[in-house]
Amino acid sequence: AVNVKATGRNEADGIANGGDPDMTPDEDADDAPGISVGLFSLQVMLPKATINGAVVAEFDGTLTDGADDAASLNVEALGSNAAVASAEMLSISLLGVQGAQATTEIGSEADIIARMGSTASVAADVVTVNAGHFVKPGTLNSGGSAAAAENRALSTLTSNNGALIAVAVIRSDADVKGSVLAQLDGDITDGGDVTVTSVSRNLADVRTEALGIGIGAFSAAGANAEIGAATNSAASAASAASINVDGDVRFSATSDSDATAYSDAKTGGLIAANTSKPTSIVRADTKAEVSADITGADGVIDVRANADNDALAVSAALAAGVVGVNDSNAVAEITNQAETVASIGSAAEINAPDADLIVLAEANNDAVAKTESVTGALIAVGVSSPKATTASVTSATLLGQVNNGENAGAKSINVTARGADAAVANVVSVGGGLVIVGSSESEARNTGSTNTQIGNSGGKIIATGAINVRALGLTDADATTKS
Repeated sequence: AVNVKATGRNEADGIANGGDPDMTPDEDADDAPGISVGLFSLQVMLPKATINGAVVAEFDGTLTDGADDAASLNVEALGSNAAVASAEMLSISLLGVQGAQATTEIGSEADIIARMGSTASVAADVVTVNAGHFVKPGTLNSGGSAAAAENRALSTLTSNNGALIAVAVIRSDADVKGSVLAQLDGDITDGGDVTVTSVSRNLADVRTEALGIGIGAFSAAGANAEIGAATNSAASAASAASINVDGDVRFSATSDSDATAYSDAKTGGLIAANTSKPTSIVRADTKAEVSADITGADGVIDVRANADNDALAVSAALAAGVVGVNDSNAVAEITNQAETVASIGSAAEINAPDADLIVLAEANNDAVAKTESVTGALIAVGVSSPKATTASVTSATLLGQVNNGENAGAKSINVTARGADAAVANVVSVGGGLVIVGSSESEARNTGSTNTQIGNSGGKIIATGAINVRALGLTDADATTKS
């Protein structure tokens, strides 16, 4: 057996006043707040944590095809990233001003790559190429159970400001990039089973909370969580590669991406005003793509991609005073860059008459934006406008040739795409006072698509059994207001 393995765990702690990089979104950093007491108080905090390191395992050599082939070739890259930034502020004064931004980033170079290189020539009974996230033993999630392996960026800010004039402007950002790639670029000249697997778990979680109390109080709480377009989970075989085996061939790309943004602004005073604006975006794609020639497989040729994408933005706002003003907005979006694709490309030639050929893409995409606004004053003004959008793409395609001359190149063929896309926007707005001015507008938009394609101009696809091509899409858009 030949084993090539690389593992890495990266941690970055940008907590301004202590803390634990293994904390979960519902845990508090074990640290003392930044405290300021005086006639005039000015607090500024800018905690930042960035990770940009890669984990790479690669085999680019030769395993000779002889009387006795190697038992196995295993190429594995496992990594885990945890970036945490946090700050907590407390001010008591006549004039209190607070400003803070907590930023976490998993950079675009923080890739996890397992690769069989383009000059590799391998004869082995079992070939495995695996890339994925792993978790530090003992890490728990918010429910107390074992945490999933992940690529996570967490940012939290808390502001408490008591003054005659209290002003706070704070924002939390978490940006997750970095791909998980399992790549077969060389030749398997003689083999049994081949498995190429990519598994990624991405989490961007931000939480911003601001409380201001004074004769005049203003709080602005912003939160932005994004799983970026450079966050890919991919299992692939290049067009220059070739696979000659007598067993199963499996390519699988799986991802679970969650972007969660929560902001909460509360003010109380003679004049109390606040704004709360969280945004969550998922752009990551998940792709299993085979462009290599496959010959002789007599079990199954299985190419599949599975994605679970969630964008959640929650805005909470409370203003109480003689004059109270609330501006509560939330944006949740899964963009059209969030593609889930299973594909056998046009350059591929499949000659495996005894194999069942499966191409399967499955995705679940949910974008949810919620606003919860309470305004109580003699003059109460409240504005709420959540927006949720899904535009993701789920696609399964068989564009290469499947034949043995004029004869069948597969026993059966199934090409299936299943996509479930939902956009939900909810407003709950409560206002009480002598004069009440309220505006509530929620928008949910779903333009997600699910599609399949089989065949290419001049190509041949021949099977001895059934050829099934299915596209199964479920879409939902739901916008509600309650005031």
